[in-house]
Amino acid sequence: MRRDIELVKSILEYFEAKTDFHHEEHIVIDGYSSNLIKYHLQIMYEAGFINAEPIQSQKGRLYSLLPFRLTWQGHEFLDTIRSKKTWSRIKSIVQSKGLDLSFEVIKKLADKLTEDDLTKGLFS
Repeated sequence: MRRDIELVKSILEYFEAKTDFHHEEHIVIDGYSSNLIKYHLQIMYEAGFINAEPIQSQKGRLYSLLPFRLTWQGHEFLDTIRSKKTWSRIKSIVQSKGLDLSFEVIKKLADKLTEDDLTKGLFS
């Protein structure tokens, strides 16, 4: 399966909007299959973006999760891409340069765009 950064963003927003710490057994996000959502939950757990109770086989293989909240890192990443303007600019830059949308590339671009917006006009 391919990682879908739009789905990652939607999952982060889903957990940020939660008002409790109960685990989620079935997350529904329009336009995405249950299997694709489960896959993304697993890789987001592995990346440290969400906290979850792992369900493993006897040999330690992770085969499911009971996710319940964002981690600090998950909040930080979402904060860098929250703005629709910034998110659109990031996607546009990445597409025009033919780059892959990795977390590191997104984070660096978001930080740079935010810094540019904050300092615009301060030193002129």
